Amino acid sequence: MKSLRDIEYIGWGFWIGLFVVLAGPFGYLSYRLTYETATVSVRVGFGIFLAAAASAFITFVINDLLHRRNVRHLAVKRKEVRKERRKKRKKS
Repeated sequence: MKSLRDIEYIGWGFWIGLFVVLAGPFGYLSYRLTYETATVSVRVGFGIFLAAAASAFITFVINDLLHRRNVRHLAVKRKEVRKERRKKRKKS
């Protein structure tokens, strides 16, 4: 369970989930955007590419926001620890 809380592991799972969810809509979009002369494999490949790129972008943004939140949280903790150490030094 601890591995699921780690950002690196969540990112790949989130990307796969988003990819599966977005594959259908982007597959339909690729059929609408391509000409009738395009083969089915080109249309499917284009839809898969669009879904993968959109999933990667969304996952990147969410992971970046989570990372920044964790960095701020750790900075606050470090600041509190430094204050505690200073108080202990003054008492000694």
